[in-house]
Amino acid sequence: MSLTTNIEDKNEKFSKCFKLKAAMNYGCVSQKQQFKLIDPDSLANTKFRNDNIVIVKPSEIDTADKITEIFKHVDVIVTSDLDLKEIHNKLKETKDNNVTYFKSIVLLDDNEFDSLQEILRDGPKLNLPDTQDKSEHESLLIELEQFCGFSKDNLETIFKEKENESLSKKVGLLVEACNEKKEEEKKEEKEENKDDKVDEEVDHLLRSLEENKSLGANLSELNDFANNNYSNQTENKFNKGDLFSKAYDLNASDIIGTYKSTLSAFYKQLCRKTISSFFEQLSLEKLLNIILTNPENANMFLKYLQIRGNEAVKFKITSNNKVQYEEFLEMFKKILEISSQNEAFNNNKVQYEEFLEMFKKILEISSQNEAFKPILKIILDDVVIKGTTKLIKKSIEKKTKEIKMAFDQESAAVEALNIHLIPETLKHLTQLIPELVFEKERYLQILSMLLLIPITFRKDKEFHQMIYMSVYKLILPYVQEHEKYNDLEVVNGILNQKFLKKIFDKLPTNIDYSYNNLTNEQKVLFEIFLLMRLLEEHHPGASSSFNYPDCVLDLEKSKQILKEMKNFDLISYLVYYKNELTEEERCPKITLKTTDKRYDHKFTSKHEYSGFKKMKVEINSESKLEGDKTILFSKDREGKMPIHSLTATDMDSSDKRTFSINDKSFYMHYPYNPHRIKCFGYGYNSKLGNNDSYGTTSNPITMPRMNKKVKMLRQAYNYTLALTEENVLYRCGYNERWGSNYIYYMEEYTGVVPEEKIIDMKAGYQNYGVLTENGKLYLQGDSSYKQLNTKCTQWKDLKHKPRPNEEEEKVLNFDIGYNFIIYTTDNGKCYASGNEFLQGFDNENHDENVEYKEIKFPEGVVPIKPFASNYNNTPKICLMLVKNKDKNELWSCGYNSSGILGQGENKNESKGFAAMEYDKEINFVDCSIYSNWAMALTDKGELYSWGDNSSKRLCFPDYNSRYVPTEIPFFKDYVVHDFKAGQGMGLINASPKDDPSTTKFFVTGDIRGVNTSNANNEGIVHLKEFDNLKYVWMESTEEVAYIHIDGEDLPSDNVSVHTGYECAITKQNPITGTMHFWKQGDEWIYLSEEGYKQVEMDEKVIMPDICYATKNLIVDIPSKEWPALDFDELLNPEVPEDFKPSYSAHNIHGEEKINPIPKSTEEDIFGPENHDFNPYIFYRIAKPLKDGATPPSLKLSDYFKASEEVGFTIDVCPDYSYEKNKDLIKLHKEKYNKTVNSIKKFNEKLDGELLEAIESYLTKSAVDFFNNPTVEVNCSDCEFTSKDLKAKSAKEVQARLNAFLSFNENFSKVIPFVILDEELINEVTDGKTQVKADTLSVLFMVSKSLAFRCTKNSYIKKIADSLPVNYDEPEITYNRRLIQHKKDRGRVDNKGEWTIFGTTMKKVKEKNYEYLRVQNSSYKAWKATFSGEGSIDAGGPYRETLSNMTDELYSKCLPLLIPTQNNKNDHGLGRDLWTINPSTTTPSHLEMYKFLGALIGMAFRAGHVMDLKFPSMFWKKLIGEPATMDDLHHSDAYAVQAIKDVENIKSKMSKEDFEAAMEMTWTTQLSNGESVPLCENGADRPVLYEEIDEFHEKVIKARSEEGQKQMEAIKEGFEIIFPMSILTILNWRDVEERVRGPSEISAAALKSITEYSNCSSDNEFVKRFWRVFEEFTNEEKSLFLKFVWGRARLPPAERLKEQPFKLVLFDSSRFSDHDSHFPEAHTCFFQFDLPRYSTDEACKSRILYAIQACGEIDTDNSSYSIADDGGHYSDSE
Repeated sequence: MSLTTNIEDKNEKFSKCFKLKAAMNYGCVSQKQQFKLIDPDSLANTKFRNDNIVIVKPSEIDTADKITEIFKHVDVIVTSDLDLKEIHNKLKETKDNNVTYFKSIVLLDDNEFDSLQEILRDGPKLNLPDTQDKSEHESLLIELEQFCGFSKDNLETIFKEKENESLSKKVGLLVEACNEKKEEEKKEEKEENKDDKVDEEVDHLLRSLEENKSLGANLSELNDFANNNYSNQTENKFNKGDLFSKAYDLNASDIIGTYKSTLSAFYKQLCRKTISSFFEQLSLEKLLNIILTNPENANMFLKYLQIRGNEAVKFKITSNNKVQYEEFLEMFKKILEISSQNEAFNNNKVQYEEFLEMFKKILEISSQNEAFKPILKIILDDVVIKGTTKLIKKSIEKKTKEIKMAFDQESAAVEALNIHLIPETLKHLTQLIPELVFEKERYLQILSMLLLIPITFRKDKEFHQMIYMSVYKLILPYVQEHEKYNDLEVVNGILNQKFLKKIFDKLPTNIDYSYNNLTNEQKVLFEIFLLMRLLEEHHPGASSSFNYPDCVLDLEKSKQILKEMKNFDLISYLVYYKNELTEEERCPKITLKTTDKRYDHKFTSKHEYSGFKKMKVEINSESKLEGDKTILFSKDREGKMPIHSLTATDMDSSDKRTFSINDKSFYMHYPYNPHRIKCFGYGYNSKLGNNDSYGTTSNPITMPRMNKKVKMLRQAYNYTLALTEENVLYRCGYNERWGSNYIYYMEEYTGVVPEEKIIDMKAGYQNYGVLTENGKLYLQGDSSYKQLNTKCTQWKDLKHKPRPNEEEEKVLNFDIGYNFIIYTTDNGKCYASGNEFLQGFDNENHDENVEYKEIKFPEGVVPIKPFASNYNNTPKICLMLVKNKDKNELWSCGYNSSGILGQGENKNESKGFAAMEYDKEINFVDCSIYSNWAMALTDKGELYSWGDNSSKRLCFPDYNSRYVPTEIPFFKDYVVHDFKAGQGMGLINASPKDDPSTTKFFVTGDIRGVNTSNANNEGIVHLKEFDNLKYVWMESTEEVAYIHIDGEDLPSDNVSVHTGYECAITKQNPITGTMHFWKQGDEWIYLSEEGYKQVEMDEKVIMPDICYATKNLIVDIPSKEWPALDFDELLNPEVPEDFKPSYSAHNIHGEEKINPIPKSTEEDIFGPENHDFNPYIFYRIAKPLKDGATPPSLKLSDYFKASEEVGFTIDVCPDYSYEKNKDLIKLHKEKYNKTVNSIKKFNEKLDGELLEAIESYLTKSAVDFFNNPTVEVNCSDCEFTSKDLKAKSAKEVQARLNAFLSFNENFSKVIPFVILDEELINEVTDGKTQVKADTLSVLFMVSKSLAFRCTKNSYIKKIADSLPVNYDEPEITYNRRLIQHKKDRGRVDNKGEWTIFGTTMKKVKEKNYEYLRVQNSSYKAWKATFSGEGSIDAGGPYRETLSNMTDELYSKCLPLLIPTQNNKNDHGLGRDLWTINPSTTTPSHLEMYKFLGALIGMAFRAGHVMDLKFPSMFWKKLIGEPATMDDLHHSDAYAVQAIKDVENIKSKMSKEDFEAAMEMTWTTQLSNGESVPLCENGADRPVLYEEIDEFHEKVIKARSEEGQKQMEAIKEGFEIIFPMSILTILNWRDVEERVRGPSEISAAALKSITEYSNCSSDNEFVKRFWRVFEEFTNEEKSLFLKFVWGRARLPPAERLKEQPFKLVLFDSSRFSDHDSHFPEAHTCFFQFDLPRYSTDEACKSRILYAIQACGEIDTDNSSYSIADDGGHYSDSE
């Protein structure tokens, strides 16, 4: 029988494969109804479906939460031995039971389930033939005969006289012989069912293998298994019990289909798993020999591999199981390696051109690697680049935003490599063929392709970081190996990558350094950002398109400081910079100055410096700019990347005149005439985009930050929208659906925007909307009148509102009224939505639930363009331009008494559209309406108005309303071009009829924001400043007006344009750029830049040794006077070989020569230079000048037109604080050296003590260094113990101390950017211990030992405070007498059932230990009740249970911990420490360890300190630090001593004597005394002399790895409470202190949180108490804390203030003799009641007695409150 995945005709067979025990579909769980159940017998007639399934052990889904979590990723769970009824009831109570909707569980018989797992895990077993010591030909014959089922006779016939042929030739002969028996079947490919086609291809491969007898025989075991189970499903073995009786009548198709699809997917997996087993058990090289010889088989094999890879990715995503995924990657890697190295495939006949998918390139394996490179090239080009690019394009077209959706159909896996495999594929190909990957064009294609992936698949956020990591690795060689990878074109391609810039622009730049609010994706992008900076530095001449924000510069500096670690090079420089340099030396100025009266020329100049990374630029206040012109500073020559811009009005603001540039260069452009929006009016709520919430402009202003060309702008109510020519939407102002904040400046719209091109946009009082080129309307806003949707009240963002006949009818025009939408179509129809508006047409028959209603017009009348009133006092008014008998007419509808209907004085209402009253000979072409007035324009340029004439808005002097359209008298002498009616204010553009070339702007009505002193009698104001300006559009709306003035697209436009001059060689006219010119005979010759390059090849044009060159237009050169040049007097006839033409400008401004003389080189003259802000005429000199010879000076005013404009002065102030500057160091070299030496003269021991001293001071002083990193610490404030440190001068110590403070300040800035993920850190470093990439994460890990503990802990507190919190406090009752009774009888709580520890665990496990997610140390995780005791838990009893649990852990009643060897032997360090018991590995034990991990997590997170006495090796294992010999010494000193003794003996003995004397085997003893082997047969293998070092390494490794299962359980519990990855910030001592609290209990720390009652801190009795407390030993202080708080230690410093210590002084009248009374404690409230002791001795003795005698809480009431339960318990109790 052939095993096949083509299951279309085998439903009955597959339905009998496994015995179905039960099945459940959760279609009704969210309605809390019974679940569906179906009899298995009816499964045979149902088609299969391909759903996501997962096979899960019953123990892994024993709670509703676990099932819900799995159902978030898959549709079907296959399992066994599960109580469906119980699970169903639990699911109904879960919060997110909607996750389970239409999901299914299928139960298999236990035996069948075990068999299924075994098959999927192990696959069929293959017994390989023995071919050892055989020739190649003999080996082949044996394998084919014994393994593949060929007969010996057949083989001899096939290979007769072919024994010496190559292996590939023999395989070809074998295949040809087998193929003679096969019938060729040509199958038509059906487009609608590609999944079945893929299954056919996989099935064909399997059948082909069987018929060839080459591997097929080994499917027999699998086939037998399937056959046996088909026959066992004939009977219904389901037991109809209570579960079945509760089922109700239903359609069985859901559950049947789910079960059937489960089996379908299972068998596909099974078949593919079978083939994978061949890769594991055969030589992959030989397997490829067998399969790849035949092109047809090879093609299907490669498709199989792609499908298998896609499957592996899907399995990883849906089940979070990486095993299958990693197995596939490993197989993929092997195939690539074999493909690049194998020599066995010479003369392979396979044509690789036939295969377009990835693994077909394996067919072209040849004898040499060089020959294989073309194949890998095809893999790279066709599969990785073209295949992925094609997939991306298709995904964009289909709007597929998730990778799993793009590969949802298996056919996609055949067409393209799964995106999840791209990073790994590129990694291997880069290693195999780097020369191809880094080939210029291909490399940039790969980079673009990678960056398109996150842009396309936006929802796969977690995967984005892996793509960006691939980008990082791809760019890295250009930094690390920049001498090798130095192609400037590629470097500039990287630095100007448009997709990368788009991604960078969305990165947050205002970083909160005190909080980790960046995603890993963003952190990798910042790493790339830093890489870009280095890329520019390493490649001179390269320039990027990225603007580097301040945070990147700060990060770059901090990174360098971390990289230097204790050398403190940059820190030493910064100390010198700050302390040894004067203000003038630190901030020197570079002055750029134009001539005092600048010339009328347009320029782009470049200003480049070195030695700094940031500069402050300040324009002198006396500088003047011309009119409305702009000066622009940009990063690039064209001005596409602006940095800062100023207009003439900006010059009055010092804030705008001063700005920073985070770069070493910039370009300056002036005068720049940008596209700009001029606006004026009442700009409340910042709707003018000028950061003014309430003010009215005094004159028209330019909208700031909006220099883009805007296609249209719409404004209504309090908000403004603008659409640029690039189809990008911007917004400003306030809209309640944008959030609660105002948007003060125009910014890119962050909400949902249609991807299609927008062709029109409208804004209304309650709604706004856009129309796309494909005819779709997208709307936003209020829907109270059903204008958007009949089923909701609002749309918070733009949303598509489908129209009737949307595909057939295209929108012609649309508008938005106060509460309605109206549009016309290209076939003459009109539709509207909005109940209030529609009721005006047919109130009685109006259906409020209709989405759109067609508005009918009389026959012959065609609606063209609607004009809707947009104000609340005219909500129903709408005008319509119609076509009536080939003539335009205005119609209207609605209600208004001010004349806006235009239908006559007595006509206030029109139910439906009706013609307006006016002379129908007038042909209106446009209209504008707002509120209760309107204007309309005729085809002759005549302007009419009607409606309310308040404020003379209609341009009539009498204030009376007009009830019909009336021509405006003022404009009868004008031709009106454009007009807009706003709220009370109109805007008009017109030309006088007698001067049509002149254009003027007028404003009328309730005029705001401009000077109205020149208003005429009709209330019209002429806006003279706009006369003849070229404008794009204008808008008048809500008391504001906007005019978009057309300008230049780029500031570099029209720079260096020499109008009127033609190049003598290229004929360019006009010449642009630098122009050379001279007089040749009677004719003037002009050369463009290109002409200059070609002049030597031109015979007619002969360039003289001296000529002129300029970048600025000189009008009519021949008419100017030019000096005579005597070449013989000026030039030296002897010309050196290396001499190049030079340029110098000997110019005069006014009466003075310009000095220094501007000079240039032949390379630079054609580009912008620093002196280009003035116009110069250069001499090009082709030979050296004679000594003392100078060309004649040229007076600039003779050649350029002088401007009346005053010039400007610019000061550039470098910031030298970001990198070492050699020039500054030279200023005071001795002081610098002295600073460096004073900081560096410390050894490691001194540094350690200094760090501890600083740490101690910060803790005692309660200084929050993390949030205040610039705090000053004086060395006199620190306590030092070392003689060497005390011997240092205060100045030296202070210098080193300041260096550590500076280091930690920068360390704090790095923390938010660190990837706290071990896997990603390994990715950055390629998993090697040797750091290949100096990333922030790696440098952080290396340098964290120098960071202050308080810095790291404060950061962790920030993270902890942001985590999910549990506020439930389950009540737990403890019978401590019964517990003690069991302890006294030696009982051991092996399952966590009856101890304090076990009782707590049972309760908090109900919620998977999430009860322990408490906010801080003042909150409780549970409420403790002590049975028979009178305590009330306000905190004390809870803390008592924590203390009780730690005591239990150190006793025999719990099996989890055992004493360390040092503890047992009372020897060495840490004699009170305990460690994991290696023997406790049962499931119950591991669950207890998990609870212990959760407790440790709570202590770590919230400051619920627990005195857990673990050795350093435990804490290191917890955070993943490697253990050392010192750690073993900390727990087992004897073991370390034994190691050292052996090493000592070895050093004194010969090899023979040593091995004779020492009887050592490869074993070691664990902490529990158990002896374990260190290698195979270790107990019988002696340790040889030369193996001692290896033996000792394995001993340490074995001891560090003991209890690994238990540690994994602890980590699992810890992870529930706090993310384990964050622990990488800390070292093991930091973690221990956070869990246990500081080992030293500081009186200063306790004082800092003390609140005094009935006294003050300077009270004599209080002072006595503190004197006594300070005299206590640390152990006595610990007892005191336990007495007053139930804890043995204080919490970490950052948690210290969460619960204050209350010190209450008894009244003097309380006792007659205070010395005879003891203090009292209230542990719930951390309160200590102090008697008024007369002496220190009395105070000390009474307190010591109290804290030593009272170790546990007894009762908060009195002794008689304890119930008497007899205290007698039997052993069973």
